[in-house]
Amino acid sequence: MNSLMAFTPLVIFATLAFQPVRIDLKQKILPNRLVAKLSAAVLATCLCFSALVSDWTRFTSAARFGFGYLMVFFGLYLLSRGQLGFGDVKFAFPCGLVIGWTASSNFIESLLVIFGCAAFVSLLLLLTRKIDLRTHIAFGPFMYCGVLITCLMPVFSG
Repeated sequence: MNSLMAFTPLVIFATLAFQPVRIDLKQKILPNRLVAKLSAAVLATCLCFSALVSDWTRFTSAARFGFGYLMVFFGLYLLSRGQLGFGDVKFAFPCGLVIGWTASSNFIESLLVIFGCAAFVSLLLLLTRKIDLRTHIAFGPFMYCGVLITCLMPVFSG
């Protein structure tokens, strides 16, 4: 599979996820309609490319990651008692699809990048007193950045 096919789902994700992430930053909500469109676009792209080259390995990996991310974030949603929003759970599906397609060996690493970014920024905001321990922060931007970092790490590391 050529590099165009390898990175197209990532480009679609980066483009289409920008708007819901921007809304999440301002309003602390990931709009269902935009997340559904994003999920459908990424899933359809992965499906079409796999059918085009008659190789379902990457699609299977993407689907496993998508549902794996969905389950991890659903579990965190249940454990967090309202601290993690259900929009983040739904947004986890396209995030997992893209990571599974582009960087399929990085499931745990991608989660560490996402939560590491959130912890780092939250700590900085706490130390500078921009937020306190009761402040709700949007998690979608950290998921978005974590996906981009995880998928682009292999490109920049050699």
